[in-house]
Amino acid sequence: MRAKSAVALVIYLLMTPIFAADCESRLSQSEVDYGQLHRGAFPDQPLGQHWVNLDTHRLTLTVICQTPTPIKLRFNGTSAGPNVFRLGQQGQFSLRISDAVIDGSAAMLTRDTEPQPRAEQLFDAAQTIQSQRARHFTAQIDVQAQLDIRQLQIHDETLFEAAGTFELLHD
Repeated sequence: MRAKSAVALVIYLLMTPIFAADCESRLSQSEVDYGQLHRGAFPDQPLGQHWVNLDTHRLTLTVICQTPTPIKLRFNGTSAGPNVFRLGQQGQFSLRISDAVIDGSAAMLTRDTEPQPRAEQLFDAAQTIQSQRARHFTAQIDVQAQLDIRQLQIHDETLFEAAGTFELLHD
């Protein structure tokens, strides 16, 4: 009897304050675990479409500072292209930040390559996302993973992992 092939997906996300000694930062979860996925769980893809979207996981990012501090965030992970990070060899994931609240009021976010503020932004390697000064900052981080269905011709259980850190930078 042949064992079913399975994929286990885990994305490790850490929050690392850098040069922000007067701020405490945390994520609601440091690990996003998609569990075991079997090849049969992926429906037939339309012709030419090779990426399978997995469920979005929502995390809450919180930053609390002693004094009003500019909030400047960067995610460090292995880039797989614009706005996506590598997940194992056959996948990728994106991180969208939205619903930012600064000291009780809704806030807009700016990416360092786009001066126009927006309600949501995608993280990209080596770029920062920032907002105005705050003592208390919260935002939602949506983690969206995708697998390349063409690469999932596996015969044994395979673990796909990615790791990265959020950095809180201080000017």
